[in-house]
Amino acid sequence: MKTLLIALLLLSVSICQGQGNPDLQSMINTERAFAKMAKDQNQRDAFLFYLTEDAVTSGPQGPVIGKEKIRQQKIGNGWLKWDVAFSDIATSGDFGYNTGPWEFRANKTDEKPVAFGEFNSIWKKQKDGSWKNVLDIGIAHKKGPSVDSIKLSTSKIITGFPRAIISGNPMMVEENKFLTAQSTGVKSAYEKYLSKEARLNHSGRLALVNTEEKQKFLSETELLSKVEPMGSDLSSSGDLGYVYGKAVIEINSNGKTENKIATYFRVWKREGDSNVRHSGDWKIVLDVLTY
Repeated sequence: MKTLLIALLLLSVSICQGQGNPDLQSMINTERAFAKMAKDQNQRDAFLFYLTEDAVTSGPQGPVIGKEKIRQQKIGNGWLKWDVAFSDIATSGDFGYNTGPWEFRANKTDEKPVAFGEFNSIWKKQKDGSWKNVLDIGIAHKKGPSVDSIKLSTSKIITGFPRAIISGNPMMVEENKFLTAQSTGVKSAYEKYLSKEARLNHSGRLALVNTEEKQKFLSETELLSKVEPMGSDLSSSGDLGYVYGKAVIEINSNGKTENKIATYFRVWKREGDSNVRHSGDWKIVLDVLTY
């Protein structure tokens, strides 16, 4: 009887996390309203409206906390267009993330975009029921699929059975385990901690989604130096969270080597086992590096 009840509960969690979940759809709709405001009004005011006062973005020296840099931006004629390609939400229904392509036009009337990349955003539901963006870090890459061609997909992996009490800081614990594992091999560390659904968004590369692309990329990836986790957060249900920080990456271009400060963040998900209560290992579902 207990086994049946647990199975039914896990099934309900799985359904809750699918596209039929009103909280998930509300978060996606808010992302799209954010993008619409950037077009209808302007990019600066859209970011000021949807980001929290202590939101995390990125800059030349790593993560940037707060909106002061955004306030200092001049309102231009450009159009930053984006849409959601993949989305997931915690079982608590108040914490989730979106990711997908962006493209930029120097003028809203321009037919062709001049820059491309992937956006990555973390959203938290506020006390009044609205959604706010607490972390927004994008990457740039060469031209890829157009924003209009993107089809939305959501996670098919259930989360581990939610726990009533969350102790300590599991995000930093898992992050430090992962960083320690990298010291013996970047590829092997990712193979251990990367979810089957993981998406890799790293500067200069199109979004890596399928297994073959990710395996090839990880075989070529070198260890970052001076990695410094700077902050983290966890859903109230204890099944979805993120860590962000900065690192130094060595760039080889035209025969020259240059060290650059990079911003990184990872979304972690406690992936469930439908046969075991309070089950699930923490896995990386989104890995972002921009510089």
